[in-house]
Amino acid sequence: MQQPVEQTSPMRSSGSSPPTAWPGCPSGKSPPRPTSWSDPCDSAELLEHAFATANERLEQRLSARLPAVQAAAERDDADGLREASLALLAEFLPLDGNSAAECSARTEFRLASRGNAGLQAEAERGYRAAAAVVGQLIQAFRPEGRLEDLVVEAERLMSLLDGLSLHALVHTRWLDAAMCRSVLLAHLASLESREI
Repeated sequence: MQQPVEQTSPMRSSGSSPPTAWPGCPSGKSPPRPTSWSDPCDSAELLEHAFATANERLEQRLSARLPAVQAAAERDDADGLREASLALLAEFLPLDGNSAAECSARTEFRLASRGNAGLQAEAERGYRAAAAVVGQLIQAFRPEGRLEDLVVEAERLMSLLDGLSLHALVHTRWLDAAMCRSVLLAHLASLESREI
């Protein structure tokens, strides 16, 4: 009878000693081990990196959707502008499992930033980046609007998005994707009808 061949993991050598080379490491040596998982400096850096990553992912999705909003505005296509705007604004909302997890994480990070200088800087940067995109959306609805009025409208919409996101996270049975869409449509209709 043939003896079974012993399988070894690439992460583990077949002997009892630890591995001397790790796959994927440029030096071939084992990666450095943290001195302590509870080191506040390491934790703060990880938290700041995670927050920046969450913000960047949202910013990339918003930037990808903005050209459709602008193109519809240039064509003077009211229905297209409304639908493209809804798609862009939906990126802020917890409409499925993944977006709910991201939205929840961004909310937690923003709340934590109130007492953390490193997170506060990222919270402000992320907010300004998102608000700039929302401002361009407002400008697509009102290209002749005065800058001061456009800023107020952008802040009004950002506040609506913050509140809607939080309520959709907390009241998932009532505030579902269809209700969020209805709220956003009502807001966009107010942009179409208001003189700003």
